[in-house]
Amino acid sequence: MIADDKILNRAPYHKGLLSQIVFVFHIDFKEQVRNILESVEDDKYTILTLFNHLTENGIPSDISNQAKKVLLKQIKNARAFNNKITCFSECNDSLLMWAHYTDNLRGVCLCFDTEKDPAFFSKAYKVNYSKYRTDSGNFECYFTKALDWSYEQEWRIVVDMEGDYIPTNSCVGIIFGEQIDLFSEDKINKGHLMLYALKNNIQIFDANSNPTEYKIDIVKKDPINIP
Repeated sequence: MIADDKILNRAPYHKGLLSQIVFVFHIDFKEQVRNILESVEDDKYTILTLFNHLTENGIPSDISNQAKKVLLKQIKNARAFNNKITCFSECNDSLLMWAHYTDNLRGVCLCFDTEKDPAFFSKAYKVNYSKYRTDSGNFECYFTKALDWSYEQEWRIVVDMEGDYIPTNSCVGIIFGEQIDLFSEDKINKGHLMLYALKNNIQIFDANSNPTEYKIDIVKKDPINIP
């Protein structure tokens, strides 16, 4: 794969990439670059036009171009990236996802209200399901999966290791798989999670296998009747 400017021109800039871009600049310019990037609005630039913006704001073109080459080299080798990927789904009752990701209903599904933190969730991008592998570089690879996974209806947020974690105030519900242990030291502890949910006004649901159909029933629990 040859990494070129086309990759950077397709990749939108967001604040989660700030530290990663500062890193590729010479030490004499890191602070100046950081100050410029901190004033840039998310998604106003692609990565490529962002480098042009840095040049227009006092970063010498030769320094900016050298940094861009280093970043492209990192993109060519995905192992140079050290990012966090958070995955979300539009669906909370998928048989396959409850089997794959919660060890057959022994885990939980967290529910988020994106409107409670629009700044964070504006970084979410819908996954593209494709028959073909992408060859456009590391950025697009984060958001491309095989068609076989399309049932997941997935969205992803990618930030670098110094980026944000999911804001806890945006969690509005916890769905407990019917096989989860009530109390366990080495697994997810339902008892502690339920107490946390009740304390923070988070809705509680159960995910139960339907007795007659191959599907999952999501049932809201009344806090008064929770054991």
